[in-house]
Amino acid sequence: HAENKALAAIGSFKDLKKSRPGLIIGVCGCMTSQAHQRETIKQSYPYVTFVLGTSSLHQFPAVLWDCIDRHRRMMLPECPDDVSRGVAEGVPVRRGSTYRAWVSVMYGCNNFCSYCIVPYVRGRERSREPEKILAEVRELAQAGYKEITLLGQNVNSYGKDLGTGYDFADLLSAIDEIEGDYLIRFM
Repeated sequence: HAENKALAAIGSFKDLKKSRPGLIIGVCGCMTSQAHQRETIKQSYPYVTFVLGTSSLHQFPAVLWDCIDRHRRMMLPECPDDVSRGVAEGVPVRRGSTYRAWVSVMYGCNNFCSYCIVPYVRGRERSREPEKILAEVRELAQAGYKEITLLGQNVNSYGKDLGTGYDFADLLSAIDEIEGDYLIRFM
């Protein structure tokens, strides 16, 4: 039902685009990582300017600029099974709170549960480098954040894909060494 709701929401922008032809409409998220959904949007929603899947979100500024500059549609392909994708670092993060922050430690999942679409649309597990995570947590602690939540589809698998022997317990121990008055959570 989630995909139908998303498509209905996309359909609600048709009249807005008609009244404002220069409007740029982008669709981002897991659903767009599926080739058949990108094709559905491309064929059935011609007023959508661009489509980005979750692993391409770091390309948003370039895609938006391309759409503005060249006046063209972009349906960025996704390759969830491509393990060479890695993790895009250095993407600006908008924090919704001055005391609570979320830090992604990994993306994707290797568990192909019968009810779950994550491995198909977000790809296999990809852990961020520990140094990048520690630097982000250090910045948050220095900025006075009191609650830092580590995120990942399956944080217990953190580090397995890095091949270094560094795992989630090691990451938690290293974060514990960072000075500051904050609480660490994970989910």
